[in-house]
Amino acid sequence: VWFVNTGSVGRSEDGDTRACYALITVDPFSLTHIRVPYDIGRTVDAIHESHLPEAFARIVEEGRPPEAVGRKKSRR
Repeated sequence: VWFVNTGSVGRSEDGDTRACYALITVDPFSLTHIRVPYDIGRTVDAIHESHLPEAFARIVEEGRPPEAVGRKKSRR
């Protein structure tokens, strides 16, 4: 049994803000993570419109985990 966690759009923790999905081939086995750009600005705007904490917007903008995002203002 294999478990593959590709993360989720907007919650990257490696500094790469692109969306990620996994392509799995069974025979022969291979696993490839594929990154694609998406409209981060639109996502950040939706976070602001939803009155969520500013840290949520910074997590998306920076592609870093919550504990690595400081309390300074968003770049937008």
